[in-house]
Amino acid sequence: MLLPSNFRTTTALDQLSVRYANDQTKYAALKIFQPFIVPRNVGKFYCHDKQNLRSEILDAPSGTESPRFDYQVSTKNFACKEYGAKHLVLGKDARDFDRPVADLRTDAALSNMDKMLIALEVAAYTKISTTGNYAAANTAAAGAVWSGNTGDPIEEIRTARQAVWASSGVRANCICMSQQALDYLKNHAAIVDRLKYVGMGAVNSAEAVKQAIGNLFELEIIISDALKLTSAEGATDVTAAIWGATALIFVNKPGQGLKTMTYGRNFIANSLTTKSINKPELARGNLGAEEIETSWEYDLQFIAQDANGDADAGYLLTTLY
Repeated sequence: MLLPSNFRTTTALDQLSVRYANDQTKYAALKIFQPFIVPRNVGKFYCHDKQNLRSEILDAPSGTESPRFDYQVSTKNFACKEYGAKHLVLGKDARDFDRPVADLRTDAALSNMDKMLIALEVAAYTKISTTGNYAAANTAAAGAVWSGNTGDPIEEIRTARQAVWASSGVRANCICMSQQALDYLKNHAAIVDRLKYVGMGAVNSAEAVKQAIGNLFELEIIISDALKLTSAEGATDVTAAIWGATALIFVNKPGQGLKTMTYGRNFIANSLTTKSINKPELARGNLGAEEIETSWEYDLQFIAQDANGDADAGYLLTTLY
């Protein structure tokens, strides 16, 4: 009788492998803090005061001078910090590993990118979700958790939009939340009650429902839906969402220039770059060694700030679930 084990080996498939990674379109940091290239790692930007919004008596009868007014500007500081991640790639490993996992340069670059984007998302969410970064009028807890299917999220968002307008002079046009928060909204009684008037045929897909909820809020919805591994190395894997039970209602103006208004920018002094660093001291024979390094240099900043440095063009809504 033929012995199958003598006629075949259990080599891995060449056409299939599995890799865990966040969908890069589900990161929100660079949608909220849009990139702004700067020529050096430290600097300042100007911020005008609000004197031009004051209601004044402008009577100027013939033969008298018009009232004269002043305004002030201040400067805010930015300081870009360097971040980096690297992997060692040995030529011997590239030679000896199975083909599906032997493209070590590509895998190293992808892993570096994952770490850089996760670190950026964590830093952005930490800055956004810190209640001390907002004036008292620009942050509040939800009156009732959205997961409980009670309260009125529509009114809470209206209150948030009104607060942003009062502090910045511009209506908020975006809201960022987790996918979990959006899922609660999709089934919330207050939302379902309002959506029934637009006709269910118009909201028969996930994207259409998201758009319909955004229309109710009068805001573009941005979703952060990225995971991070929280367990210690070597322990059983435990993951958690980076974005928690908060929503940011904010002014988002692309192409920031002079005399405009927006919530935040990511000042970038050194763009995201991946390079190979030769490591001859680790080489063996004619098989080389190199480090694949990814780095960038940036600073997440609130652009519209009050006198205390708090974010003027955003509102933090907490305790959503």
